[in-house]
Amino acid sequence: MAKIQEDFHLIRVIDNILFCLNHGTELGWLIAPEDRSIMVFRPGQQPVVLENENLPVLSVLAEWQVSVAEVFSGLSLS
Repeated sequence: MAKIQEDFHLIRVIDNILFCLNHGTELGWLIAPEDRSIMVFRPGQQPVVLENENLPVLSVLAEWQVSVAEVFSGLSLS
């Protein structure tokens, strides 16, 4: 039963990201700490799962680079 609740929560989060993309948001990251990956969402594109790469950023932050590893090193994961 816990797995179903986790899946439902994930579906709600993805639904919220898609809603935002349909209303002007340019980029969404879904962070998955359990497998240290980040799913990247962009309008009109399929989501992409990244594990070791640099993450895409908004054009106004074009010179800023952050990798998946850097995101997880900045999080406090128990």
